[in-house]
Amino acid sequence: MNALKYIIFCIALCFVSNTQAQNFEYTDSVTEFEKNEGDKTFMGHILERTAYTFKALGRGVEYSLRAGYEIGGTSPMPLPAEIRKIESFKPKMHFYIEGNVNKTFKRNRNWGLLLGIRLEQKGMETQAQVKNYNMRMDGGDGTMVEGAFTGHVITKVNNSYLSIPLLVTCKVTDRWKLRLGPYYSHLLGKDFSGKAMDGYLREGDPTGDYVAVSTADYDFSNDLRKWNIGVQFGADWKVLKHLAVALDLQWGLNDIFKKDFEVIKFDMYPIYGTIGIAYLF
Repeated sequence: MNALKYIIFCIALCFVSNTQAQNFEYTDSVTEFEKNEGDKTFMGHILERTAYTFKALGRGVEYSLRAGYEIGGTSPMPLPAEIRKIESFKPKMHFYIEGNVNKTFKRNRNWGLLLGIRLEQKGMETQAQVKNYNMRMDGGDGTMVEGAFTGHVITKVNNSYLSIPLLVTCKVTDRWKLRLGPYYSHLLGKDFSGKAMDGYLREGDPTGDYVAVSTADYDFSNDLRKWNIGVQFGADWKVLKHLAVALDLQWGLNDIFKKDFEVIKFDMYPIYGTIGIAYLF
């Protein structure tokens, strides 16, 4: 009990000592609180001051719920010499849902800070013609073979993430609001797999033993990195008082594969856009 009383006393001192340093806009009820301060109990002071502080913190806070579709691809930037031709690209359109809290700044209500949480899925399917493309594939007898592959590869990506954006927002007009900043994504579900076909493999390096490849499977899902960081830029266009159209572009900044993964020699970055609607509370 003595420790609890000490903690409560320290909290009370923090609230009292920082009152003058607060940048929040208190209502006239704060003045009324100070007039009657002597009439309240010790716990009453703490509870009331806490209530006023949270009320001030809540001023200028906006909430939104967003939902829509995400489309894009995972690619090296720029394309390496080993990829000679992109023969087909099929982006997969996946549903996303997101909740946001946007706190505007006191000195300029047009600017603010947005914190969100988003459930999303990023996927694509692509076919490419490659030459001396480093590859590890199923040799057909339960063993894996690795080396420089020349031929065609089909790659399928289907990953789900829990993402947390932290963005600066700017209200340009009554209808338009822009946002920019970093995001963090944690991998929840993973699939990076495909086929190598109609070609040959040189084991080890381009001068190694020749292995003809009609079709062979590969799967690098377990080599995916658990987290990804990137930058996000977006805009809201308010259609109605509580409804807006939301557009965003997300660009990953780190390789989707683990640092010790050496089969694919170049970094792969997720680049995706979203379109959806936002309900503004």
